[in-house]
Amino acid sequence: MTRASVLECAQPDGAFPQQHRQPTTAPLLGGARGGFIASLAYRFFPSRQQVLPLLEGEGRGEGEPSSRSHFPNRKSQIANRKWEATLQRFNAISDLFRISVFGFRICLPLLLVGCNKGGNSGGPPPEPPPTMVDFGKVTQQPVEDLLGAVGSVEANESVDIKAEAAGTVKAIHFTEGKPVKKGEKLFELNSEKEAAQLDKARAEEQLARQSLERAQKLSGTKAISQQEIDQWQSQVAALAAARKLQEERLKDFVMYAPFDAVVGQRLVSLGQFVDVGQTLVKLVDSSRVKISYRVPERYLARFKLGQQVKVTTSAYPGKIFSGTVDLIHPVVDEATRTAHIRALAANAEGLLLPGMFARVETIVEKRDNSIVIPESALVAALDGFKVYLVKDGVAHLTPVKIGVRGPGTVEILQGLNVDQQIVVRGTQKLVDGMKVVAAEPPKGNGQTNGKTNGVAAAE
Repeated sequence: MTRASVLECAQPDGAFPQQHRQPTTAPLLGGARGGFIASLAYRFFPSRQQVLPLLEGEGRGEGEPSSRSHFPNRKSQIANRKWEATLQRFNAISDLFRISVFGFRICLPLLLVGCNKGGNSGGPPPEPPPTMVDFGKVTQQPVEDLLGAVGSVEANESVDIKAEAAGTVKAIHFTEGKPVKKGEKLFELNSEKEAAQLDKARAEEQLARQSLERAQKLSGTKAISQQEIDQWQSQVAALAAARKLQEERLKDFVMYAPFDAVVGQRLVSLGQFVDVGQTLVKLVDSSRVKISYRVPERYLARFKLGQQVKVTTSAYPGKIFSGTVDLIHPVVDEATRTAHIRALAANAEGLLLPGMFARVETIVEKRDNSIVIPESALVAALDGFKVYLVKDGVAHLTPVKIGVRGPGTVEILQGLNVDQQIVVRGTQKLVDGMKVVAAEPPKGNGQTNGKTNGVAAAE
């Protein structure tokens, strides 16, 4: 119900008897503030019975009667008391706010005056203390310029032993996985038929030689012609060649190791018939291994025969195998634009096996007196790298040109000199021109906090 509808419900003063009229006190608020009070009344007393008496009192002068046709006397009194209590609370909050604002206006100047008081009143602020950092020195040490690549391990020599003749496996003279020497017998096939044929060839050759000797004795007589003697000589030579051929065929029934190697898994069993060209076993010489890898053609000019290489594998992390470049392929692959490089590495322990994945680092250049600093001293910037150079206790941000990176170190090509003092740790706390001081050593161990006092500590 709106305020207008509530007022319309109020009857004129003359509509009620005098005994039902009760003069009211002065309105709580009048004028423009009345609407604000009415809205508060609706908020705190939403019921029609609580709000209507307050709205009826608004706008009437002091002493004007109030209509009581809709509300009992007791309910109107209760509503008036609740309204008065709410108004008192509102006034108390307003007084407290005015007191707080007044106190803030008084205390603020006092606080500002107190903050400005000090030993250097009116002077510049005191300088901050020096920042604690770890120092190091620029040193010289050998640097290796490495080019990395990935490759595969290959055996120095590898061969498949195959049967040169058909026959049944008569004997196996080796143990799988064990080394064998050059010329050691591996397989022997059944060769009884071939041995008998060899005996026949020898007998025929011997008979022909005897016949040739008798013919030569009769050559001084007219009992035999020179043509017959020539025929016997030719027959002896043919039978001798047949005998040698049979001897060579008989050798095909026995297989020997062509070089010192390790025998792999045999592919035939004792008593098995094998045909010509059938693979029997594989021999691998891994006393030395070949590492084949490829490099982009733009680096090809930096490779030379005899350069040292460092080989690492996943099977033996941390172990480095040394080798040398022994082949630079003369043709570049058109599809990948890479060059084939091969290195030889010693493998006396037999740790490198053919087919292994290998990481190869080729030493393309070695510099003995390079300027090196710990890698932790570098500060990355948009225009390159910089280093905090310490002079007279002040850190100056100095641009540098870096070269080869090593494990925990970096080569400096330009910007620093030997024995200069730099900041190696704590650079994230510094700005250019800030004063610095060496950090105190940790308590209890007696060691300096700067583990990298020069490059030697970084190594």
